[in-house]
Amino acid sequence: MAVDSLIDARSLSWLDSRMRLKTSDVTDGLIPGEAACILVVSKRPIAEGALRLRGLGLAIETATASNEEPFRADGLGAALKAALAEAGVQMHEIAFRLSDVAGESYAFEELVLAQLRNMRQTRPEQPVWHAADCMGDCGAAAGLIQFAWAEQAFKRGYAPGDIAALHG
Repeated sequence: MAVDSLIDARSLSWLDSRMRLKTSDVTDGLIPGEAACILVVSKRPIAEGALRLRGLGLAIETATASNEEPFRADGLGAALKAALAEAGVQMHEIAFRLSDVAGESYAFEELVLAQLRNMRQTRPEQPVWHAADCMGDCGAAAGLIQFAWAEQAFKRGYAPGDIAALHG
């Protein structure tokens, strides 16, 4: 289960004081959102067309929007590399990606850098879907929103391919 909200006075004040809240004066900021999600995990599929997690990668990103460390997307790049290796998939085989990016330019730069570090063969197109476009930054719930969106895309036939990468 994941529940998060950035729509409260304390969070909004914190974001605003750090120039991270999108306003008429700050164009490189995020739009706050809120969501709650539950992911059911089972040894065997419990529904037809259930998603399969083929690889998982974890890493720590030390450079953030809040510090002065050089930004190279080391964390996301390493996590993506580990997930691809565990899944036995190459980056160019990924049809589309779902991400928790939410409006701040450094997050979009991180996506590109992580992709470049892992792409060994070109691919004509690899769209990135980000739910924050529709519902704002949902923080901890963003990952489960990605699972739900991917599941619906495959189930309803609008996914642009057979393999998706979810990251953030």
